[in-house]
Amino acid sequence: KLELPSSVKQWVSPQFMNIDNKRVDTIRVTSVDEQVLVVNRIDKTGTKFKIIDLPPEREIEYQSDIDNMAEGLDRLELEDIRKAAGFEFPREKTINTRYRMYDGLIVDAELFEDEASKFWGRFKASTESSSSEEVKKEAGKMNSKVSDWVYQLPAHKFRYMSRKIGDVLKQLEKKKN
Repeated sequence: KLELPSSVKQWVSPQFMNIDNKRVDTIRVTSVDEQVLVVNRIDKTGTKFKIIDLPPEREIEYQSDIDNMAEGLDRLELEDIRKAAGFEFPREKTINTRYRMYDGLIVDAELFEDEASKFWGRFKASTESSSSEEVKKEAGKMNSKVSDWVYQLPAHKFRYMSRKIGDVLKQLEKKKN
């Protein structure tokens, strides 16, 4: 009797990208409403990030919300996969996220949530001009793997990659009259 797997993850290796979170220097998220959140690692050997241009009257609610953003590309697995050709990312729903690594590798992600509450992403790697040949080869290899595909992402990874400034700040207390 022939038994066929019921999910894509059983047909293919689900992990399609693995960029160690310790390599991440800066993350820039541009939300659909054009709000920009930029976080930068405080110390190259540390795990904590800070928000660039944090409004002076605002505070981060949970430090882990911005620290976890670096986990977005670390051991990234697909839930499902589609050919990129003909797969539309609606402009009014698409979030753009850029991960910049210390070694000059840059990974751009376009992300959106569809009507069925599935999270989709497509990825493109590039490098800074000063990057080593090894990093440039890594970007090329990554692009050859991901450029033809759109990936359905796990919800927690989507959240790490798509945080908005309002998601990570304490709510302002309403003034009492």
